[in-house]
Amino acid sequence: MQGTVDISRIFTSNSTSILGFFQQAGLGYYIPLYQREYSWDTENIDQLLEDILNGLENIFDEDADVGRQTSPDQQIHFMGTIILVTEKEPIKNIKPLDQRALPTRVDNVIDGQQRLSTIALLSCQLYKEIYELQQRLSDTDGSKDAKEAAQTYLENLKDLFSVDIRRGSPQRKPIIIRASVDQWTLDGNDDNYKSPVSYYLASFIRAINTAINTNEAPSFPPVRGRGLVQRNLKKMSEFLSSEKTSLPSVQKILKAIEAGKITELELWSYPREALRNRIRQIEDNTNSLSDEDRHLSKLVRLFAFCDYLLNRCCFTVIKPESDVRAFDMFQSLNATGTPLTAYETFKPLVVNYVESSGASFQNSKSDRHLKSVDDLLSSETKASAKSKITNDFLTAFALAQSGFKLSKQFSTQRRWLCNSYENKCRSNSDKEEFLQHMGELAIYWKEVVQFEPSKKSYVLESLPVQDQDKKVSTVFLLYLRDANHRMALTVLSRFYSKVLHERDSNETILGSVQEFISALKVTTAFYTIWRSSLSNSGLDDVYRELLANEICWEKGDEKLTAKFLSEYFKRKLAERGIGNKPDWLSKAKSFLRYDESKVVCKFSLFVTAEDTIPDPDCPGLMKEGLPGSTPKYLTPEKWNSQELSTIEHIAPQKNQSSNDLSQWDNSLYEDDNYQRIGNLTLLPVDVNSSLSNKGWIEKFIYYQHLSQKDPDRLAELTSQAQERGINLSDQAIKLLTNSSHNSHILPIVELGSERAWDKELVEKRSERICSILWERLYSWLSVS
Repeated sequence: MQGTVDISRIFTSNSTSILGFFQQAGLGYYIPLYQREYSWDTENIDQLLEDILNGLENIFDEDADVGRQTSPDQQIHFMGTIILVTEKEPIKNIKPLDQRALPTRVDNVIDGQQRLSTIALLSCQLYKEIYELQQRLSDTDGSKDAKEAAQTYLENLKDLFSVDIRRGSPQRKPIIIRASVDQWTLDGNDDNYKSPVSYYLASFIRAINTAINTNEAPSFPPVRGRGLVQRNLKKMSEFLSSEKTSLPSVQKILKAIEAGKITELELWSYPREALRNRIRQIEDNTNSLSDEDRHLSKLVRLFAFCDYLLNRCCFTVIKPESDVRAFDMFQSLNATGTPLTAYETFKPLVVNYVESSGASFQNSKSDRHLKSVDDLLSSETKASAKSKITNDFLTAFALAQSGFKLSKQFSTQRRWLCNSYENKCRSNSDKEEFLQHMGELAIYWKEVVQFEPSKKSYVLESLPVQDQDKKVSTVFLLYLRDANHRMALTVLSRFYSKVLHERDSNETILGSVQEFISALKVTTAFYTIWRSSLSNSGLDDVYRELLANEICWEKGDEKLTAKFLSEYFKRKLAERGIGNKPDWLSKAKSFLRYDESKVVCKFSLFVTAEDTIPDPDCPGLMKEGLPGSTPKYLTPEKWNSQELSTIEHIAPQKNQSSNDLSQWDNSLYEDDNYQRIGNLTLLPVDVNSSLSNKGWIEKFIYYQHLSQKDPDRLAELTSQAQERGINLSDQAIKLLTNSSHNSHILPIVELGSERAWDKELVEKRSERICSILWERLYSWLSVS
């Protein structure tokens, strides 16, 4: 069909044996900078060896014939998927570079470096063991055949740990190297290979080359040491050299050949009658064997192991046409492991850039900036949590940096980071500034977004701010965070960056701190005005437009003021028809509801509870009081306190089956009017659950207990309850009387028990609460 995507052009895949994979002339493997260090430990080695032994058992053990579902000649071991991308510009991208020593082709290892590196190390130990046994055999019948077969295995094994570039000394180079630390070199020494794996491979190759040139036995590098690679090599060496290894016996191998389970062609290239006859003479009890027979027996058993590794262990090799496709594929296939994040693949690029310019990355400015990012992202150890915080951080950073809406797709994030750093940042100072911005956002994230009230009283605790501003600012930030309003927090990060910049420069930061507080008030007011009268639709676009066109880092700081922010937000509110009180109030009095946004309702109740008093002319309603007429509600202690932690529906919710709604005004349940702000108040969490299904009179008596400390008044309330046949909960009374705040409940109590709690009153309360809320929000929104 015309226009259909040709998937076959996007990536190719094929399955190949280990030998087929490594035995490609002139091909070297390159581990990119972003890949993690070699990390397979002895447990991984044990598992690899066990998998090979299990495969051998399925071929050579007679007991394995029972219940076998695959014929012996079809026994294989799948070692997973390898993802490679052919390097199209090796001279530009292979670093460090000795152009004379480049293999004919270089493939970048996107996924599979742990397996490839381990197989290369194992092949070295196999080579060493087979070589040493070969040298101990004579040229007698059978032994001569084994020596010749051993030479074929040795030549094949070389291809697993080295690539022949046909020039230089030695001509063979390590088959796999790591970017930045290893260098294929024409005639240089092995110190050009800094990674433990490639250094060992280079040393091993050098030992073979030296032996050839001097006609002496090779002096293979020792496997002593405490490093990870040394421990793994020791484990491999001990397994292969042990007389008690679980490899199949020579008798089992001979029986398998005679039974047609495996061919001589596979084991040693062609039928060798002399070797078969010699094996028949070898008894199972190796203690009675001559040294010659013992060496021969062990060599034949290693042939079986080596054959299985080379010809029956296999990969599926996927080769996408670009690294972008490769990363997408890698993330999908690696979902059960610990996938790399886009940041982890970006940081090595920075390290390489800094060091390629002749400087040391360690303790550089770039290093210091990225350490802040590392500190943030390393706080999560689980893969899912680490992925989430990385996604949240990078999407916020892209917005703050350029106003770009970055997706959570790995390859897109990596491409944006690399392109921004390499291409958009043209000079060294531009690159440094880019990393500084990233580091400052990470500090803001730790200090503000991840603020924990249990560890620190206030967000701005260490800054020169009045206590009341510290308290209010902390409540506003907790509110925005509880509302999961990340876009607003991203906007505020730009203002906080000025605080950090001045703090790090030892400049006076009072002005920048006050500007941040003003911006916080403006943003909180804007968000609340919007969400109390409109849905979320279009809200994020307002922030993106602000960042992209006005105040992102790329646009500079000229408009990064609370005054500009105020004007911008006011203009956007006006465009949505809520820019003045009458227009906003006409929408908010019916839209500000529990089922629209619980957090916005909670904040609105907090804001309107402070410094308001009962209105004597309108029982059930509050009005503005003088400053200090109530205790402070806008403090982090109260925002997180148990006594104000839940929103109480005065007329209960109708979706709770235990509620008897017959004694409430039916019109409250038309259009769900009971969800409106006028039907809500704040109560301790346990009290809220106790009162949820009570009638108005019973609730009214309970409400009067809130913060009540007068024993005479408490006795009077108990008497009223008894007269009405109401049994009060001692636990609920205790929680109510212990509360320190009751100002918000007083207007409700002033209503009296004889007045009805109906739709008309809820509408009036909703309008009054919204009226007071607007005045306070608009005062925060306005900056002179």
